[in-house]
Amino acid sequence: LKIFDLKILYLDSPIPPGEYLDFTYFVKGMADISGDVTFDFKVEQDTQIVSSGSDVIFIGSFEEKTEMTQLTLPSDLTEGTYTFTVTLRFEEYEISSSRTFEVRKETPFLPSVTILDLPVIEPNYQWNYSFIIGVNKDEPVSAVVERKISTAERTIWSKQESLVLNRSQIINDVIPGLEEGNYLLEVRAQIENHTATASQTLMIGTPSEEPSEKPKAGKAKALAGQSIFARLFLTTYDFTTIWVGGVMALFMILLLTSLIRKKKAKKLLFTPPPSLDGLEQWVREMQAMRTPTPEIIKIALEQTKWTEEDLRTVLARIDATQQLQAHYGEYLTEKMLNDLRAYITACTKKDIYKGEVITTLLHQGWDRQAIEPYVVAYYR
Repeated sequence: LKIFDLKILYLDSPIPPGEYLDFTYFVKGMADISGDVTFDFKVEQDTQIVSSGSDVIFIGSFEEKTEMTQLTLPSDLTEGTYTFTVTLRFEEYEISSSRTFEVRKETPFLPSVTILDLPVIEPNYQWNYSFIIGVNKDEPVSAVVERKISTAERTIWSKQESLVLNRSQIINDVIPGLEEGNYLLEVRAQIENHTATASQTLMIGTPSEEPSEKPKAGKAKALAGQSIFARLFLTTYDFTTIWVGGVMALFMILLLTSLIRKKKAKKLLFTPPPSLDGLEQWVREMQAMRTPTPEIIKIALEQTKWTEEDLRTVLARIDATQQLQAHYGEYLTEKMLNDLRAYITACTKKDIYKGEVITTLLHQGWDRQAIEPYVVAYYR
């Protein structure tokens, strides 16, 4: 039984020896319980603990909290990769979350912006969100932070402020109600002649498709056919007739299925999709029909719309998607994948540099080995 959710939202990296390791973590009560919860923090390399600490926080029933704190790193740490772990303990229950970071003696100034998980947003209702802005240096620095929410046509909401940033800070914004539609939330921080950005796609009021209780005309005819077929079986005792009828019915089903697939294939082949995303969807559908890749390429090139470069781009996207799914398995849901694809696509349209997109996703916890090829595929 999972009674708490725990994850690390932000962690300094890279960082020099002897400085504060700033981190932010999120905890959520998943059950109707409350009390003092112990958090243990540790930094280790090859199972050797080099720094540690602890804290006690009261958490109420189903309460969510975001906490910021730090550990001091020893000044004699060697360069390399270390593991930071937060462990939550409540009575006999225990859960941990870990993330790696780098220690370097020569560390470039690296600001970062991380948008925290967004709430469920209802159309025309006020809502709020939070983001973390941080730097991997201990000295206070001046920052100008801009954020805006926009559609493809115009900016809906924007805000700008100047502040003094001491390592890291959580900033909250309250947003007025938005109408149904798709939006892009962007946060941009200008710090010491360096820029950090983050963005998130907002899909507000997307209707879910409810299944209809009333069968469509085609289904009604099918049900009527099933009724006649059932009466035939109930009133006929000639087993030879039954066997022959069954074979004929099976043959008709196979023939009908084949005709439907051919009709669908014909529709796909001769109705070229209007965009590169449409081409990607078309290729996926052709692959689902077990059409060989060389044949898919041949068919697509016959359409005057498409080029070999378009096809290479789409096939690279599909390959990167399959690698991402293989890396994360069941953890990567279809919704997460769609949100990720929408976010990267929005960034390409806004001309946001792909390196910034990769950095943002790494700060959100994505694994570089899996996410970098995926981003590159959509920036081809």
